[in-house]
Amino acid sequence: MNIASLLFRVLAIIGAAVAIAGYFLTQNKVKEAEDQIAQKQTQVVAAQTQATEAQDKVANLEGQVRSKESDLGAAKDREAKARSQFTQASRELSEIRADLSDSEKEITDLERKNENLKRELIDQRTKVPGTDPTVVAEYEDKIQSLNDEIDDLKDQLAKTSRTTATVADTATTADTTSAAGSDSGSPAVKASAPEQTASILKVDHDKGIIIISRGQQGGLQRQMEFGIVKGLERPIRVTASKVDSKFTVAHISPGSSNATAYQEGDQIKIIQ
Repeated sequence: MNIASLLFRVLAIIGAAVAIAGYFLTQNKVKEAEDQIAQKQTQVVAAQTQATEAQDKVANLEGQVRSKESDLGAAKDREAKARSQFTQASRELSEIRADLSDSEKEITDLERKNENLKRELIDQRTKVPGTDPTVVAEYEDKIQSLNDEIDDLKDQLAKTSRTTATVADTATTADTTSAAGSDSGSPAVKASAPEQTASILKVDHDKGIIIISRGQQGGLQRQMEFGIVKGLERPIRVTASKVDSKFTVAHISPGSSNATAYQEGDQIKIIQ
């Protein structure tokens, strides 16, 4: 009986030891499981944070895209406005140049009439004795009236020339603004430098006459011979036959074989 009792006690002790060992093993596994769960939770929180940051970046990029689209729309509006201004300015410039040409023709016609009246007045005074003073006074009044009209037209011509320069500057500015947005390919209208260049207002190759937008204020004088050159063309020589304050009528010198290359509206440089 003592041996059996002792054997049972030993077995009981071994069972208790096994139970205790199993308990501690189970506790360690539970601890490891809890640590793994905590680690997974930390990873989940980090992933959620990254997802939130990614969403913020996406929203920021979407805002930048909308801003760029708005800037692009505004740039296109500015380009369209600049093109419209350039077209309008070019149209006005063409109209002003046409008016300028008409005014020059009218001045030429009036001066021709004035010269005819002067000759008629001289005839009245010299060839016909005892001419009625009333007739002479009438001729003198006509001459004075024509002179006044010519002066008025010259004033209008000067104003038109200034307006032409202003419109040309406007067209140049508008075209530059348009070119900043895209390559339009349209030629810009450039204003000439006041002391070096001029523009051809009118040219008649058959009669060998050329009118340029520079006169006494630009240093030109009647009977002065000078050269004009356009771009890479060979220069031609001209002689001033009539010099106004704002424009000069000149005769193209013989031998200028390339004179036909110079046309109305060309920008030229005056050389000596």
